Amino acid sequence: VEKVDQLLNNTQMMQQFSINSIEYAQQFNEINVSTKWQNILN
Repeated sequence: VEKVDQLLNNTQMMQQFSINSIEYAQQFNEINVSTKWQNILN
């Protein structure tokens, strides 16, 4: 709970968290996921 409060009360930290989340999510785009599945299935 303390960490969530810290995040919500710190604008800079929240912005960085948001940027990191977007970058992380990009790993799971359609091309990357389909390539990984093809590697698993072959």
